[in-house]
Order: sequence, then C-alpha cells, then structure tokens
Amino acid sequence: MSKYIIKYDKKACNGCGLCANVCPENWTMVDVSEERKAKPNKLFITEDDYYSNTEAADNCPVEAIIIKTNKERIIDLEDSSDFMDF
Repeated sequence: MSKYIIKYDKKACNGCGLCANVCPENWTMVDVSEERKAKPNKLFITEDDYYSNTEAADNCPVEAIIIKTNKERIIDLEDSSDFMDF
C-alpha cells in the first residue's frame, strides 16, 4: 500500500527537467500545449520510491513537488485539481 502522496502543481512547473534527471523512474518530461512540463508516472509511492522522489522535490526550483505522508490513504480531490491533467 502507498505510504506517500506526491502533490504536484503543474501550473507552477517551469519545465526545467531537474526532477526527471534525479528521479527518471517516476518523472518524465512531456509537451503540454505549447509548453514542456514534468509529469509523475505515479502519485502514490512506497518507501522504496520515497528518497528519489524527495530528491526531485528538493531540486525543484519552483517547489512544484511536495511529498506528504499518506495517513488517511485518500487524496483530497478538491486539492488535487491540477494533478495529472494532461
């Protein structure tokens, strides 16, 4: 079961690609309209994925990636309106 949730703000993403460089197993770069944006392959991650995704979040210059503990095992759909909208 997923222990962590990635909260990703694609509007804030500047397309620098640092997340994809440090965590290529979960982050890829995609073309969205006229822009290049990062895209997580999964939003729910396990302990095994935590450290590389945390490194991606720490390297994000616009703080578009936040990793939270999945205490309730749910995602707030109102708070996630920008998630994975590609």
